[in-house]
Order: sequence, then C-alpha cells, then structure tokens
Amino acid sequence: MSPDSGTDLQAIRALIERQFASMSWKVDGAPDWAGFENDFVPDAQLFPLARPTSSQSLAAFMARMDSLVGTTLRSLEEVVLGTSTTLAVLLQAVV
Repeated sequence: MSPDSGTDLQAIRALIERQFASMSWKVDGAPDWAGFENDFVPDAQLFPLARPTSSQSLAAFMARMDSLVGTTLRSLEEVVLGTSTTLAVLLQAVV
C-alpha cells in the first residue's frame, strides 16, 4: 500500500460523507443541492438504485430527489453504515 493511500481513503470517505449530508433533509428542510453538485463534473452521470438501472444526468437526479422532499418522504438521512477497503491489482502478462 502506498504512503498516500491512507490520505486517499480519508479524502474518499470525506467526499461520501459530504455528499450524503448534502442530499439529506429534515422535516420541513431541503437538501443542499449546491453543495452536492460541487463534487461533480458538469456532464457527470449518476446511477440511482431504481430498477431497471439507467444513468441520469446530475440535474435529472436532483430534480427527481427534490420532487420527493416534503411528500410522503418527509425527511431523509443518508449515512455510511460501514466500509470495506479492497486493493485492486492489475497484472500484465508478458509473453
């Protein structure tokens, strides 16, 4: 593991926690879409858990989630329940 991998993992965890906090809301509250949007490039594609799986633009994802605020989904709190770190190794065969 490289010396920077611990720092990289901390940065990834912070990013995920920030995004979860941005898209969460309390009763009579609203998500922080500006904060959520800041972590993406303009043409980013998101893949919500809805089935069948299909990509959505960032704007479409935020509009769909925003349409749920204050309806039967009165509040939403996204939290990290656990993490697992996997190291991927790329092997190149030389023949």
